[in-house]
Amino acid sequence: MAADMEAARPLRADAERNRRRLIDAAAEAFAERGLDVSVAEIAKRAGVGQGTAFRHFPTKERLVAEIVRDRLTGLAAFGRELLEDSRREDPLLDFMRSLIELQVQDRGLAEGVGSSVLADPAVREAHLELLRTIELLVARGQEAGNVRTDISAVDVIVLTKGVAAASDPLCVVKPRIWRRYLDLVRDALRPESARPLSGRPPTRAELERGLAEHH
Repeated sequence: MAADMEAARPLRADAERNRRRLIDAAAEAFAERGLDVSVAEIAKRAGVGQGTAFRHFPTKERLVAEIVRDRLTGLAAFGRELLEDSRREDPLLDFMRSLIELQVQDRGLAEGVGSSVLADPAVREAHLELLRTIELLVARGQEAGNVRTDISAVDVIVLTKGVAAASDPLCVVKPRIWRRYLDLVRDALRPESARPLSGRPPTRAELERGLAEHH
């Protein structure tokens, strides 16, 4: 029995390595070309057979969900690091800068968040955790007097997506053009000379409903 268990351990390690290769290969492919990349191509990039790919991820949606969850979890962790770093003068702006850069570089992230994978419980929880983290960043900026008091975390999500999407056609010839538009957003978020905004800030529930109905 002990010998059998010992023999099984390398197989489990191999399986985990294959799973990681698939996730890394898919994340790279989706970032470059969006979610249209086939499982067959991802398996080839990972150096495994299609059968192995489908054993780990029975559907392509499961693989997309795993990558989106991983990205959202990483973003939330980065946001918490910014909150804990007392040297940061404007952690919300630093977070927005990194979020926009990621969206510009990773086509699959924006497509994935706007797809049906948000119905996956793990992805949904990771998305909520990201929103909670952004809420804390917004509150920190408001307390410091760097951010106007009438915006929400959902406003921040919409603004970063807007900058990334609007900059996309120009990024081919001017890769850092998005920074210009982030500067404009930064000034719009400042409380100095801020004018009242139309309507109230959107809520988490409204964002979730909108995303669910959009895909």
